[in-house]
Parts: sequence; C-alpha cells; structure tokens
Amino acid sequence: MRNLDPGHLLSYVDESGDTGYGQQKSSTTYTLGCVVINSAHWGGVLDEYVEFRRRLKAKFRIPMRAELKANFVLRGTGSLKELNLSPAERHLIFRSHVKFVADNPYLHVFAVVATKNGRLTGSKLFDETWIRLFQRLERTSDALGASTVQLIHDQGEDESIRKLARWSRRRLTAGSQTGSGLIARPFKNLVEDPVARDSRASYFIQMADFAAYAAYRRIHPGTEKVQQIVPQNSWDLYEEALLARVTSARFGEPKAIVSLQA
Repeated sequence: MRNLDPGHLLSYVDESGDTGYGQQKSSTTYTLGCVVINSAHWGGVLDEYVEFRRRLKAKFRIPMRAELKANFVLRGTGSLKELNLSPAERHLIFRSHVKFVADNPYLHVFAVVATKNGRLTGSKLFDETWIRLFQRLERTSDALGASTVQLIHDQGEDESIRKLARWSRRRLTAGSQTGSGLIARPFKNLVEDPVARDSRASYFIQMADFAAYAAYRRIHPGTEKVQQIVPQNSWDLYEEALLARVTSARFGEPKAIVSLQA
C-alpha cells in the first residue's frame, strides 16, 4: 500500500447500480467507488491523465472529451457506440484505466459494496452505503493528522448527499474496537458541502466509476461474456493504489472494499 500524503484530500465518488430491490431491472448491488488524491498533486495527475487519453485516442479513436464509463466499455455503448470496438479492445480500455491509477503514485481507491437482500431499500440503502463511505473518509482523515477532505460526486442525488454530509459533520458514529457499541466520530474535517459535477466534465469522477464497477465485479463476478472485458481480478490490479486502511481484510478477502449486506 502506498502512502497517502496528509493535507487537503479530494475524494471523487461515483456509483454503480441502484437502490431498488426485487424489480426486474434492479442491480445486485449498490456500490460506491472513491478515488482520493491530495490536492497538491491534482494538477500533475490531471496532465498525466490527459496524456493517457491522447494515447487512447491514437489507438482506439476515442475522442478526448468523450465520457468513458465502465458500462460504455462493457457494452460498447455511449461514447463508444460508433467505434465498433471488439471485446478484446474494450478489455484493454478497461484494464488500462485500472493500471493508470495503479501506476500513479498519488492516486488511491476504495469502494463500498452493498449487496442487496431486501433488508434495506431505497433511501435507507442509499443512506447506509454513503454513511459507510463517510466513516472511512473520516478515519483516513484522522489517521493523517486531521487532513481536510472535500467530496466531489456525480450529479443526480445532490440534496441527499449534501444532507448526509452535514449530518456526518455533527453526528457520524463508528463501531467501538471493544465491540461495546457505537462511539461518536463527527466528521469535523469534511470541508464545505459536497460538490456535484457532471461526470462528462470530470476525468476523476470517471476514474471513480471504473473503480465502482471493478469492486462490484470483484464481489460478484459476471458471466463469461462480461469477464472477457472485466475479469473478476480487475479490482486487484489496482495493487498499491488500494487504500487498504479502510478495511481489516482477512486473508483471501479483497483489500479496500467495505462490504455491506443490505
């Protein structure tokens, strides 16, 4: 695990799946992917990612400003629809996104994967999953000497996320290490309200989208057709970028994935 530099931490979040249950088109999980970077390194990493996108354009004809999402790569839809890329090519695109993060010394990832079994649905599932994310960011911030955290997320649930962030500043809790219940851990280092960005205009949110899908498929492998593009071990390829401090993974369990049975 590489070290995360203390300071002002930018945390980019995107989701995979939905919060429904039992519906014909409901997803197996509701997953949040999070990419964390110290703001001091943001400009340099952005420049490197722009160069990475230039290489993708040269090799696969993907426009620089095209939004890249895991679902587009998986199905060959969205910004990739007119390119008629093969499954092998789309696998290379997905893998290259993971490896970009893995190879960059300033990027860190973790995820919260809520596997749905009907106990929580709708807003309750949404809240519990996001609270898990706020808890891990609060613990990371505290471990780094009260580093400040700013949250940037994809547009869509802006008001709900803002309410949870404000609640977390005052009322966030965490489990006691002695198993004796919950202790108060208000997220005092969370600065400002979360910033909602259109993922089409944020490369970093697009990185978080890939992380969310890779984490989901690490816990719930896809069909043989899906695994041609996103193998189960895709999450593990993040390697040193995995923010392992957010979990206490046992031997054989994936690092940096917070699992929730919902």
